[in-house]
Formats: sequence, structure tokens, C-alpha cells
Amino acid sequence: MFRGGMMHQAARAIGALVIAGSFMGASGVVAQELRITQQVSGLDTPWALAILPNGDVLVTERDGRLLRVREGTSQEVTGAPQVVDAGQGGLLDITLARDFDRSRTIFLTYAKALEGGAGTALAAAELSQDGARLENLRDLFTMSRGSAAGQHFGSRVVEARDGTLFVTVGERGDRPAAQDLGQHNGSVVRV
Repeated sequence: MFRGGMMHQAARAIGALVIAGSFMGASGVVAQELRITQQVSGLDTPWALAILPNGDVLVTERDGRLLRVREGTSQEVTGAPQVVDAGQGGLLDITLARDFDRSRTIFLTYAKALEGGAGTALAAAELSQDGARLENLRDLFTMSRGSAAGQHFGSRVVEARDGTLFVTVGERGDRPAAQDLGQHNGSVVRV
């Protein structure tokens, strides 16, 4: 189903379950059978997913497409941010706001064109009631400097209980910049 980062995460999760099952079996607890079922095909470099309350799944693809998957079929959600699809950059993480049921807000991280190249940005938008488009797309954070390097954009976004957002930003292939407090490279940014 997934390639790249998602496949790596899925493999790690399955490995952890197998190891945990081995320990549980050794202590007398019977492990359940694990089944993997393909939910959708035809994805191209999916990066992250968010499960909607109705069971549909939003999937980001690095090339900039945001897909809504329902019952084995995917449909593109319009209105995603314009991304720099180069190297490891593109449309990256997605997180539903804690109050999604009321606000319909989602958060997306992506590689954005900046002076000097590209950098990581965080956007918020509302998913339309029919799930077909993003509305009111706006940037909440953009890293301070762009870079021509194609690697290490990060990026994950997490919402804390108080509504604060935490965004990880890669060091963009410039390790010394991660030690420079005047730059966002290699940081966890609080928004």
C-alpha cells in the first residue's frame, strides 16, 4: 500500500508487534493473528495519513496531491498548497485539529518555495463538508531561510492539549545550521 516513509513506519510497527507478541506469548498471554489488508492501490510516494471521524482517510503524497480514500478508492482533494516537489520535499505531514468535528481544520506541512530555494512550512485549512476541497488555506509558519538542498525538510506536526502546534524542521542537509539559534534548521518549532 505505501512506499517510502510510510512503508518504513509500517514495517517498524509490525516488527514491534511481532516482538511484543513474542514476549507476551512467553509470559502466557496469547498473541492475536495479525492481518494486513490493502485499502487502496495506485499511490505514488505517500507521506502521511489522517483518519477522519467517518472512517475516510486523508493521504498526503509527496508530489503535492492530497487524497481522500473511501472504501478502496481515492479522490483528489482540491486546494492543497503549492509545493516544491524536489528531492525529499513536497506535501509532507497531515494532522486533524483536536476539534476537527466542529472546526473541520487540518494542518499540513510542506516544502515551500522561498528565496534561496525551499523550506518547510505549516499550513491550516478547513476540509469542506463533502471532503472534496480545502478552504481558507493559510500558512501558520514558514522557516526563516530557503535552501537549494533537496533533503531533510522534516516534517511532522502535532497539536498539544492546549492547542499549541509543534512542527519538526529538518536541518536541510546543513548540520552546522542546526546549532544556529538564528535559523529554524534542525528545530522543533512551537506555533
